[in-house]
Amino acid sequence: MVGEAFADVRDVRRVYIYGSWAARHDGQPGALPNDVDVLVVGTPARAAVYEAADAAQDRLGLPVNPTMRSPRQWQDASDALVQQIKASPLVTIIDRDATD
Repeated sequence: MVGEAFADVRDVRRVYIYGSWAARHDGQPGALPNDVDVLVVGTPARAAVYEAADAAQDRLGLPVNPTMRSPRQWQDASDALVQQIKASPLVTIIDRDATD
């Protein structure tokens, strides 16, 4: 459902789910997630990302919280959020870099 919502957003290179939802998907024990954290890598229009998040939220019945990073920021080892996300479970939803 997240993939469908973000599939047509222009200038999106990658979409990942991270946070508690990704941790449960990875088999880590814990409470059921009460939201879905989504990382969007690319240079899409902010409004388009939030529209896609709203569409995914409507389908899932859970809040969808998008975070955006440019491809350069995603590669920046000094970005604390990027470090945290890369050190934790990630679920790849869209990876257009793998198909280019």
